[in-house]
Amino acid sequence: MNLHHISVIIPTHNNGHELRRAIESVIFQDAVVNNTCTIEVLIVNDASDPEYREPLNAIISENSLCRLIHMEGQGGPAAARNRGLLKATGDLISFLDADDEWPKNKLSILLPYFDSQYIQVAGGKIKYIVDDDLPSLNMNFEDMEQRITHVHLGALVARREIFDRDLYFDASLRYSEDVDWWFRLRENNIGIVICENTTLLYHIHGKNMSVNKTLQDLQLLRVMHKSVQRRKKRMINPYIPQIKDFRINQEDPLISIILPLYNGKHLVGKCLDSVVSQTYTHWELIIVDDGSTDGGSDYIAQRYPNARIIRKINGGVAAARNTGIKHCNGDIIAFLDQDDEWTPDKLRKQWEVLKVDPYCSFAMRG
Repeated sequence: MNLHHISVIIPTHNNGHELRRAIESVIFQDAVVNNTCTIEVLIVNDASDPEYREPLNAIISENSLCRLIHMEGQGGPAAARNRGLLKATGDLISFLDADDEWPKNKLSILLPYFDSQYIQVAGGKIKYIVDDDLPSLNMNFEDMEQRITHVHLGALVARREIFDRDLYFDASLRYSEDVDWWFRLRENNIGIVICENTTLLYHIHGKNMSVNKTLQDLQLLRVMHKSVQRRKKRMINPYIPQIKDFRINQEDPLISIILPLYNGKHLVGKCLDSVVSQTYTHWELIIVDDGSTDGGSDYIAQRYPNARIIRKINGGVAAARNTGIKHCNGDIIAFLDQDDEWTPDKLRKQWEVLKVDPYCSFAMRG
């Protein structure tokens, strides 16, 4: 691994203790502590109010890795990041909002990707952390850790050289400048990888810039329209890669297979053989015996020791499936009837569909 010098740009406007937390999450990165990279932290003061200046100077003076850059007037995050880029000396660039933080191993996770000359941007997942006094977020998270894969600059590291390809931020955008930048990365065929590790801790505190904003407020439609116009003007492919196309190293999740059983002893053998023959092997099998009287569950217990059997009084197939759901441990659920069979690649093919799209909720095969 090359010894990289990383410029971390943190815009700030009227931030207090959360800015200190953000800075500490950068300077105490394990890659920095272990001397596998060097860093500079560029704090761009985006015209904070006078009462924040003294605390800001105190924070900066506590660490020699930090440099303070003042904006003449408040220009917004895009303009502040551009100012930081002009002062940056690193061969790699990363960003962090003043109210967020990095997990301590972010740089250790992402730096090895830059051993490849073809990788110009590397990132990971974003974990949302909601303040205790705020309601839970109504979001479709990818896992129980409240993580998601989407556009956020704080989760990325990029080569310095790409910003010289007309990839500075659009300072005319008050919101969604990161989405606009992401569009331009893909329009320019920048080499991107998105891993499955957490590389940003995103704090929800009720005062986030994008909270309770409409699509119009966030200027998303304007950003999308500008991207379409650029592609038309340059006559490039109108279909650019999506986030899912850059995801790598996804682990196989546990799939819970739920099979309701009712007097199916003479049918279920072939059905279960099709389960144990799956090319996808990370699964659990839950048999819900819905009041059978033919000894089917004993038959299964003897011949398929990996099956977990739950016995209940007869209530019908829907109730049996619901019982199975309550007892499953998997991140993904699959259903199978006692008189049906699966092709050997059924689970593998469907997981391949699900893993490339974090917003896909289910997959079917024809």
